[in-house]
Amino acid sequence: MRSGVRPEGDVMFALKRLAAAGAAAGLLLAGAAVSPATAAPGGGVRAGQPGEVIRVQIYERGYNGLWASDRFSGSCPSTHPYLVDKRFSNDRILPRGVIVTTEASVATLVVATSSETRIEGKKEFIAVKSVEGSWTNWGLGSGTVNITLECTNDWKQARLENQYG
Repeated sequence: MRSGVRPEGDVMFALKRLAAAGAAAGLLLAGAAVSPATAAPGGGVRAGQPGEVIRVQIYERGYNGLWASDRFSGSCPSTHPYLVDKRFSNDRILPRGVIVTTEASVATLVVATSSETRIEGKKEFIAVKSVEGSWTNWGLGSGTVNITLECTNDWKQARLENQYG
């Protein structure tokens, strides 16, 4: 039988759940204004061959201390308009094609904000084109939050079957 004191792992699990809920509430309460996306490193993006995949950094910001938070938004460039159908995280709930690099104490909420839908045969497919979100630090330390999109110019590398259509 366990005593009334929780092991550190249970406390961290509870904090992570609280962090996710806090990030979600922050995004909902903050309204529609979002920070503009930063330009891709190295300037513009060139058109490439079909099936080409590129990475576009849309956000990078340092943070310091408990409850540091911010909002972000960004999209794939017109030459590579779709997020790839690839999962980059097993510990965060993210749209496919979104890469979040930061400490575990930082909770993120990222949602798709625009997409394209096509009918192929009897199935409906969707491809995400842009995202927005927020993050909150639930630790005492400092670090950096980096949000990157992996984008493609090939519809078939991006499409997801619409389960709700």
